[in-house]
Amino acid sequence: MHKTMEETRARRVGLRRSPGMEPTLSAPAPEFAGLNTYASDPVLTAALDATLDEETEDELKAFGAYWGSGEAQEVARIANANTPTFRDMDWEGNRLDQVDMHPAYHALMNRSVTAGLTSSAWEEGEDRRQHRLRAATLYLTAQCERGHLAPISATHATVAALAYAPDLEAELYPLIASRRYDRRAVPLRDKEGAIATLAMSERGAGGATTNCRGEMVGGDAIRLWGRKWMVAAPMGDIVLSLCLTQDGPTAVAIPRFDPENMGAIRIERMLALGGLASQAVVAL
Repeated sequence: MHKTMEETRARRVGLRRSPGMEPTLSAPAPEFAGLNTYASDPVLTAALDATLDEETEDELKAFGAYWGSGEAQEVARIANANTPTFRDMDWEGNRLDQVDMHPAYHALMNRSVTAGLTSSAWEEGEDRRQHRLRAATLYLTAQCERGHLAPISATHATVAALAYAPDLEAELYPLIASRRYDRRAVPLRDKEGAIATLAMSERGAGGATTNCRGEMVGGDAIRLWGRKWMVAAPMGDIVLSLCLTQDGPTAVAIPRFDPENMGAIRIERMLALGGLASQAVVAL
């Protein structure tokens, strides 16, 4: 019996090791080699031809090379696979009203802020050219990931609104134009850069009206109350909110993390936004 078992084992070892019987590993899927989203777009390059100099064109080529690369596509995939999470309270039961974003999302934000998508159109230079170049870089970025462009575009739009409040512009524009992405939830005075979000729409109010009310309390200060719907990027440093005052409709800039304002902005719940999984959208 013992001899038979030994023969059986030897035979099976031989079968496993016979030529051609070794297990083969499938070849890894080829890595996406990337595509330069600027250089490969003849319509875009032709539209910008009169605007470009050699240095600017080289910058756009580098920009297009990154956003069309496999690396950028992977960062975008990770950001959208790891959706934002809402924490209404801390472990002691205190109100927190915080939305946590994945590091991949912050990496996208850092690159777009550094590239000037929040402020470059308003920087020194010929206005039309600045806006055209900013629109081109936004277009190239959107071909990779659009969710993070909600606060990027909101911040860009906020600069235009600040032109009607010179004192506030003098305080906030240097933070927006710093081209530094500072994701810390701290007061504006401690920030190296600022991001804005827009709180304009309301449930059932329609696009032309607002149920949010504002009351002048001295100087340019306004006390605001009401609810907002579909607010993207709720962790922005500045919330630009539409409201109705006794003198008519206006926009109010609310510092999100001002010590005097803590607890004034409450997130009711997260809302689903199809196609932009990396972005947080809430009701206030």
